[in-house]
Amino acid sequence: MARTKKQQAETVAGPAAAIPDVYFLETPAQLKTLSEPMRYRMCMLLNTPMTCAALARKLDVARPKAHYHLKLLESVGLVKLHSEELVNGILEKRYITVGRMLDFTQLLPTSNEQIPANISAKTISSISGFLGSMLAVSREVALANPSDVQQGHFFDFHAELTNDQYDSVKDRLYELREDIIKMTGENARAEDKTDQQSFHLTTYLSRNSNQ
Repeated sequence: MARTKKQQAETVAGPAAAIPDVYFLETPAQLKTLSEPMRYRMCMLLNTPMTCAALARKLDVARPKAHYHLKLLESVGLVKLHSEELVNGILEKRYITVGRMLDFTQLLPTSNEQIPANISAKTISSISGFLGSMLAVSREVALANPSDVQQGHFFDFHAELTNDQYDSVKDRLYELREDIIKMTGENARAEDKTDQQSFHLTTYLSRNSNQ
């Protein structure tokens, strides 16, 4: 028997339905959708279930605009219905993202080999758009919280490394990423959150192949 939307919402909203720490993007369509910074920002905000109206207020945009972008995210499977609640006769829907971190690496080759011909230029362009959104949101966070600058750590550097050194740095950054994701997941499930602090971390390591 098909479940109603109400039943579906009640099912996914249960305590066992905590979102995964990492969601690996599955299609170029998902990448393309995230090339718009507002939609990437929505996914970050939806680590906590929110209504479309709450998203609109948080993003300081009109509700129809927020609804349009939210539905695009839902259509490609990047956000989903979390719960429904009847408030003053109005059915409020809360949405949640499919992962705390959105990772596109499974759409790329697993080694350092050149990008194969079966990965289209459109996919590569979508990846560039995704990275642009990531950096745009990081810029937005930095500008919105200038008083937090003195408590942060910043590093922007043009390095000269051997191939082995580059691979070593990349591996260490990956290990750090995994540690942070693991700790965040454990903290999200912890009952006592009194000592927890929220912070934003962006890493971007890229070869300058044109130099």
